[in-house]
Amino acid sequence: MAKPSAPPIADGLSITLGPLARALTRNYARILMYHRFGAHGQARRMSANVFEEHVRYLARNFTPRPLRQVVDRLRSQRSFDSRSVVLTVDDGYRDFLEYAYPILLRYRVPATLYVVTEFADGGRWLWFDALHWLFSAASPGRYRFEIDADAFEVILDSPAVRNASWSKVGIRLTDTAPETQWAAIRRLESILGLQLPARPTAEYAPMTWDELRGLDPELIEIGSHTCTHAVLSRCTSEQQVSEIATSKKILEERLGRRVEAFCYPHGRPQDFTAETESIAAACGFTSAVVAFGGLVGTATQLGRLTRVSADEEMRLFRNSVNGIGRIKQALRIAD
Repeated sequence: MAKPSAPPIADGLSITLGPLARALTRNYARILMYHRFGAHGQARRMSANVFEEHVRYLARNFTPRPLRQVVDRLRSQRSFDSRSVVLTVDDGYRDFLEYAYPILLRYRVPATLYVVTEFADGGRWLWFDALHWLFSAASPGRYRFEIDADAFEVILDSPAVRNASWSKVGIRLTDTAPETQWAAIRRLESILGLQLPARPTAEYAPMTWDELRGLDPELIEIGSHTCTHAVLSRCTSEQQVSEIATSKKILEERLGRRVEAFCYPHGRPQDFTAETESIAAACGFTSAVVAFGGLVGTATQLGRLTRVSADEEMRLFRNSVNGIGRIKQALRIAD
C-alpha cells in the first residue's frame, strides 16, 4: 500500500522552519545513516532517485565533510561550523557501487563505507539476508519452529506477509548470540526444505575487494563493521576482540590504507557495551558510530557517535537533517 502523501500545510511548515532550524543548529554536525540502494520500487532499498535528491539537498544547504574532519574537531574540542554533514553507509553491498557511488562522484560528496570483511570475501551471508532468502524462497504455507524455547509460527504466502515474518523472526534473532542465529537458520533450512546457496546471490551480493580498492580514496573512507556482523554484546570478550581487531587488520592489508572508523553492528544501545568501546579504542579506531540518536555536538563521545537515519520521504528527511527535532526538544525542555 502506498504511503499517504504529507499534508501540504505540514510540508510547507517543514520547508519554512528548515532555514531557521539549520541556523539554530549550525554548531552541530549531522551523521546520516544509509544501507542499501536500488532502482525505484525495490524492497529494502532506497531508490537512486531519492538518494540523489538527498545529496542535492545536502550539497545546497550543508557542508558535506569526511568523517575524519568531524572526528578531528571533536578530539580537539572545537565546535562545528557551516552545518557539517557526514554520509555513512553500512555493510558494503554491491548496490552501493552500482547506485550510490556514481551520485557521490557526480556531486563530489564524501562518505564513509563500513565493510563486513567476511562478507566482502564473498563466501559469507549476512545472517539476516540468509533468513530473508529462506523466507522468500520457501513454498507457501504455515511453519512452526523454536528459537531458544520460544515458539514461532509464520505464514509464508504473499511478499508482504513473508517480509513481515522475516522482520518478526529477525528482531528476535538480533538479540541472540551468533551461534544461536546460525543454528536457527540451519533448523529453518530443514523445516522449509531448502539449502542456502554457498555464496550470497545477486540480490544480496557484496562489493569485491577489487571494487573496494577502486573507490576514490579522497572521497570514500572505508571503515570496519566487524568480520561477520555479529551482535557484539552477545559475544564473549575473546570473540569481540577477534571481530574488531581482525576486521581492521584485514581491511588495512587488503586496501593498503589506514582504517580508523568503526561501526557497531545493528548499533542499538543494547548491541554493544563499555567493554566493546574499550576494545575498539585499544585496536586503534578513533571513532565508532551507533544507529540511534540525533545531532553531534562537542560533548558527543567519539566511541558512540550518534547518527540520524536517512528517511526516504523527503519531508521527514529535511526535518531530521535540518535539526527540527533538536529544536522541538529544546523547546520542550524550556517549557
